[in-house]
Amino acid sequence: MLKEVLSKEFKIRDLGEPEYYLGIKFSRENDAIAIHQRGYVKKLWDRFGMTKLKPVSTPVDINVNLTKPEYECTSDEKKLPYRELVGALMYLFAAARPGIRSV
Repeated sequence: MLKEVLSKEFKIRDLGEPEYYLGIKFSRENDAIAIHQRGYVKKLWDRFGMTKLKPVSTPVDINVNLTKPEYECTSDEKKLPYRELVGALMYLFAAARPGIRSV
């Protein structure tokens, strides 16, 4: 067994199966191990004011032609931290590759 081999070479402690480690929650069902980061997603929703959004299957009408606005953006629109949100989501995808869905 791996633990026995490692214990001969190194001083180790068996802490049991991980449940929550580095922000990732682990659960075992039969022979499968599932990981998720619901807590991290919830923090992102709170941080970026997305807690009251409703899920949709297609976020934008596919027949809409997007054009550049003819007006100057308001200061509230300029305050939206898109880069921060995209960076946080990229971290989430790299860490656990989740499907984001309702918590």
